[in-house]
Amino acid sequence: ITVIVQDTSMTFPTFFNYHIGRWELENTFIDNSQLYEIAWIKDGNDFIIGLGAPDESSMNNKFWKLDLTNYSWLELAYPGADFSLARQPFSAGLFWGSGDANPDNNFNAPSDYFWKYNNGVFEQQSALPFQVIGAVAHELNGKLYVFGGLQSSLTISRVAFVYDEVLDTWDVASVAPFDITNDYPTFSHNNMAYFLQPDGSLWRFDPTNDLWTVVSQFVDNVTRGGMATVLDGKAYLGLFETERNLWEWNIKEPTRNYIQNRKTTH
Repeated sequence: ITVIVQDTSMTFPTFFNYHIGRWELENTFIDNSQLYEIAWIKDGNDFIIGLGAPDESSMNNKFWKLDLTNYSWLELAYPGADFSLARQPFSAGLFWGSGDANPDNNFNAPSDYFWKYNNGVFEQQSALPFQVIGAVAHELNGKLYVFGGLQSSLTISRVAFVYDEVLDTWDVASVAPFDITNDYPTFSHNNMAYFLQPDGSLWRFDPTNDLWTVVSQFVDNVTRGGMATVLDGKAYLGLFETERNLWEWNIKEPTRNYIQNRKTTH
């Protein structure tokens, strides 16, 4: 910021950001119904969601595709509709797997199912060597990584598994220094994964060096829920269960302050 008064110029070292933006409702789900604890897949201009649950006592056995060019919904054929259901499965890229297969919401029946959406068709893959509920998944360096999740023993895992699609094998890639579930926001950028923790610390995982590093301290209260995404090299985090704030963080300049964006209206 530079202030000029007549012949006097004052320059302040603090960065100033003038941020504008607005929320626009693009579409609603079929018949304004709701689903939670779902799997989701991004395939080109298609956004695919399914499984999860419409309420606390039932399971959803369908998938739908949202065409992002005209925002129309289309139900997809899912061959696992009679046997492979899940709440809180992991999903990343074209893959999804595991999750809670029990409709009673007691988190006591993690499955070992593993699926890929390939050229418009759901293909069942080899059974997983692990079973978790609410794990986090990212595609890094062309491989699928699955982090943490709730195990059948009701303990939270810190293990990160990596999948080699060519060899159809899973290996332990790393062990995180903290518990990982999908309760808190996570995102990936430049083949590295980021995890926001309840204490506000933002951790980065570099799979090339198996390195876990704190890169920032979040400025707002962190509670369960929330979201994170990356647009144009900037991360957007927030919208927790008890907050409507959304914050912008410049990944390329991690020491700069977070910028508060407009609150949501719902």
